[in-house]
Amino acid sequence: MARGAGWLAAAHGASFLIKLALIPVLTRLLAPEEFGIVAASMALIMFIAILGGRGGLSAAVVVFHRDNSQAWRTAYSVTLAIAGFCALVMIVLAPAISSLIGLPQAVPYLRAIALLTPIMLSAEFMSILLVSRNKYRTESQAGLVAETTAAVLAIIAAFLGAGAWALVLQHFLAQGIRFIVFTRATRLYPALRPDLSLIRPMLPYAAKSTGGELVNFFAIQAPVLLVSRGLGAASAGLYGVANRLSSLPGDIILHSLARVLFPAFAELKSDGERARAVVWSGTANTFLLLPILLGIAAVSVPLTRVLLGWEFAPAAGILAGLAISKAITAPCVGLYAFMRAVNRSGTLFWLLAARALFIIAGVIIGMALGGLDGAAIGMAASSLPGLLLTWLAVHSIVAFSWRDVLVPFGKIAACGAVMFVAVSLYVGWGEGAAVNEILVLVSAIALGVIVYVCLLAGMFFPAIIAFLKKPDTEHSLKGMIDRLRRRIDRGRAPKASATGGQA
Repeated sequence: MARGAGWLAAAHGASFLIKLALIPVLTRLLAPEEFGIVAASMALIMFIAILGGRGGLSAAVVVFHRDNSQAWRTAYSVTLAIAGFCALVMIVLAPAISSLIGLPQAVPYLRAIALLTPIMLSAEFMSILLVSRNKYRTESQAGLVAETTAAVLAIIAAFLGAGAWALVLQHFLAQGIRFIVFTRATRLYPALRPDLSLIRPMLPYAAKSTGGELVNFFAIQAPVLLVSRGLGAASAGLYGVANRLSSLPGDIILHSLARVLFPAFAELKSDGERARAVVWSGTANTFLLLPILLGIAAVSVPLTRVLLGWEFAPAAGILAGLAISKAITAPCVGLYAFMRAVNRSGTLFWLLAARALFIIAGVIIGMALGGLDGAAIGMAASSLPGLLLTWLAVHSIVAFSWRDVLVPFGKIAACGAVMFVAVSLYVGWGEGAAVNEILVLVSAIALGVIVYVCLLAGMFFPAIIAFLKKPDTEHSLKGMIDRLRRRIDRGRAPKASATGGQA
């Protein structure tokens, strides 16, 4: 599991660098209104993709018929048929839908992106198949090639004056390349004679899983639609860019872990193993993501000016709010994967529905009171009850120790909070002293890293010393080094040839 997460994290890390380089280039070539149109259109297409079965039948096959090739092909055929129908409906109803979200100019973009639905669903379906076969390397490399090619060609198209169509091209290329590579790797094609008897027992699970994905969509994508409806395309563009930027750390860590955790959780049978895995996933996600996202929130003002340009400087407030919101809910992705893996999709559905209601209410109230920045504050505030409900729901499924969750989470959160305050005060001083924006950003990041690492080392100092002084067992530091040396020695050892000699 760790190796699989490592491959996926490495690929997503490279994709992170590509997207990080892509965002400032595109923000200097495109207007906020163009970002807003494409962001709202993609949100609607994600809704159609979920209706088409994203995360439904594919997850059900992993749980019920993991090693049955006919079940995979039949589920793939059904998914493609539903996706094609949903795309057709979207194309026909594009004028009415674009008027509903307050963007009548989005009709051609909406129709174009609707054609992406079957391609995107096919790539997602085959990606889950690859991960279930432990082919993490293929999945990771395909994603990296797709993101790189799409980013380069999108920049070229934007330079040539394609406008918002450059963003549409980026999505088509990324998903199209993944689809081609995954098809060659999996050899998965629609079944000429689908065996629907294999699908019927999976439908209740798939329906619950799809319902969970649907309400999760409203929690994640509804804010941009609400902003476009209430504040216009430019504000939706600022929200879309801020959401892209704040989502990059999660794309590397959370998505990598979630894809590996779902099939891994499905294989665990005893409550003890499940409890340890749940606590580990929640702590690991918090440890890796919370400091990064709080750091982004602390440096949001100089970050938007340096990275995005002054035209997108008003996105600083929404960037800070989104980053804090994602920091609070960092453990949730692994916990959602656990509930799906142990066939508790019904519980997950109601949990995600409650979370969606919290977020939508927070965004609406915040937007009414404070515009775009108010929406950010409302979204951050509404994330905390969602996190608490998630841990309570998981505890009702598997009995883990609350102390094992709260103690490390409290230490990590305390270190992150102190780091956030220190960096925010420093950034405020730099702004008041009229220090160069780039210098403020770089020095603030360095200060945040130093403060957080020192605080974390102090918090966990007894555990670190105990680990270093542990007896010479396989779990001690010396034992881990010895195991690594043995693996290296085995890799260097000469292998016997077919004739009996040594190669």
